[in-house]
Amino acid sequence: MPLRPLLLSVALLAAPVLCSAADDFATARNLLQARKYAEAGKILARIVAADPKNAQACHYLGLACKARRSLPAYEKALKWLAQAVALAPGDAGCLADYGGTSLEFAGMIRATSLTRALGYATRGRDAMEKSLTIDPENLNAREGLFRFHTQAPWPIGSGSKAAAQLAEIRKRSPDRALRLGVQTSFGTKDYASSFTLSDKAMAGNPENYLALCFYGQTAAISGLRLERGLACLQKASSLPSQVQNGFSKSNAWFYPGNIQERLKRVAEARNAYETALSIDPDNKLAAGALARISQNPGS
Repeated sequence: MPLRPLLLSVALLAAPVLCSAADDFATARNLLQARKYAEAGKILARIVAADPKNAQACHYLGLACKARRSLPAYEKALKWLAQAVALAPGDAGCLADYGGTSLEFAGMIRATSLTRALGYATRGRDAMEKSLTIDPENLNAREGLFRFHTQAPWPIGSGSKAAAQLAEIRKRSPDRALRLGVQTSFGTKDYASSFTLSDKAMAGNPENYLALCFYGQTAAISGLRLERGLACLQKASSLPSQVQNGFSKSNAWFYPGNIQERLKRVAEARNAYETALSIDPDNKLAAGALARISQNPGS
């Protein structure tokens, strides 16, 4: 057989294989987005077994492993994410996910092995800093560095570096910066700062869904400014569908239930919890609260 037809035949035979691999990868990505991690992991493991140098497949296999949230799962995830970084050292996304997972794992093992935890934490920091040199717009890396410098002890962590990252995030995503600021305030029980951050966001946009929700959540958790917090949550829940950014419509009804309980309005609290569950039947916080007030209707 002449050389040219032979090469053409080989190419035609290989084409279905390449298409199949691409289709499998697309299917796995869709399964990850649908939070079907086990199914995605099986497909990705098959792709990696056939092509160990497929950086994207290693990357997503690491994310699928991580979703199981156990220590062994995180160790597997780090193995695959490190492999992805080794194969694609210039990929900012791989670096950011490896760095973020390293930081999370460090937090999980800190109580049992501080030295090992610090090793993972610093590797995570270094990976995210490298990610930002490649892509300064990578907000996952900036958020990871913010958390690192907020939580790591001095002199490893740095309040000024945390503030600098938060400022950069705020330039690019004000809602994400608000969420991080409020979560940090909750961690130190600095509820006044949380109210202030939410108020500032609402001053620029009175219908800022996230700011309304965070103000109400702060009221529910702290027991302060209850009536205004309730009004904020009621306004948030009445808004058309929003980009939730970590605060679901179900929780926009759960926290009013908390406030109504604090105000001794049991019927209103029950209605809020039931509405939260009608939106998301898997809202365990609302289910637990509803069960509690059903057992103690006079509380």
